[in-house]
Amino acid sequence: DDVQQQVYVISDATKIGPKLELSLAAAFMGGAQEQLFGVTRLRDTARAANSDEFRALNALIQGDVARVSDGYIATFLTEEEGVELSEPIPGNKLLAAPPVVQKTVAFPQSEGRNFVIQLGNFEGLGWLGVNAGYEKPPLSTEQVLHPEKYFDDEEPKIVSLPDIVDQLGSGWQLAVSDTMGEFLLRVYLEDQIDPDTAAEAAAGWGGDKYALLNGPEGQRLFIMNINWDSFIDRGEFARAFQLFAQLKLQNSEDGTVEGDDSGQLWVLPDETMFLGSVDQITLLIIGKSRRIVLDALEALGRATPTLAP
Repeated sequence: DDVQQQVYVISDATKIGPKLELSLAAAFMGGAQEQLFGVTRLRDTARAANSDEFRALNALIQGDVARVSDGYIATFLTEEEGVELSEPIPGNKLLAAPPVVQKTVAFPQSEGRNFVIQLGNFEGLGWLGVNAGYEKPPLSTEQVLHPEKYFDDEEPKIVSLPDIVDQLGSGWQLAVSDTMGEFLLRVYLEDQIDPDTAAEAAAGWGGDKYALLNGPEGQRLFIMNINWDSFIDRGEFARAFQLFAQLKLQNSEDGTVEGDDSGQLWVLPDETMFLGSVDQITLLIIGKSRRIVLDALEALGRATPTLAP
């Protein structure tokens, strides 16, 4: 508990088995991280920045726990107990959750473990390299997915998005404005295309900003600017998204495609998607209807003429 500075382990187990033993060890590790590195302060700073930076910091923290857990298992548990740890937890509701939820929950440990390994391997520093990671935490999931970008100090670009709420008419409100990041962008694409293609399309992410708006009749409108590292990266994403949209179109009973090289519109019965590009920036708009998406595109054009295709 970050506020009370207490470690809690809650279980209804009648005896301490391998799973609970490892949970106790991991909880102790969390307390040690707070004592040594002040992770509460780090979390507060990252959370105030954006969700992608917060997710990246958690990858460092939980990846560190995962690596120590690996060592704990190898040192203190028998081979039979290790096998028991690999068995799924009975009634685990996460297994029934949508893939995006499962992948997001798994990210801090799966990708964080690899990131922590790379911190230790850097210049042969070992655990001193991991400790140094808390002095300079990763600023994006891109840095976690591509540790070489962390070591090269490749920071995410600052991306802006104009406020068009008032231009959309009465009743529209901003629900949230945040940064999606490379990891969630990749997971989003994986809903329709294979993981390798999605990963290649999301790589080259340089920064983004999105806004989710609610309309007066329950409408939802999503707008995002993505700044890419290069024109090549922008083009790879555009081709992947076109495939993504085309597959959604094929799975729909009725749908149309409009537009040209500067921007395309995919109109489905219950969703419309727009993708356009200007320089190294991609503009993505998703709304319930064609009219809402076009209204948003027109408002963006008035607010920032150089933004809208």
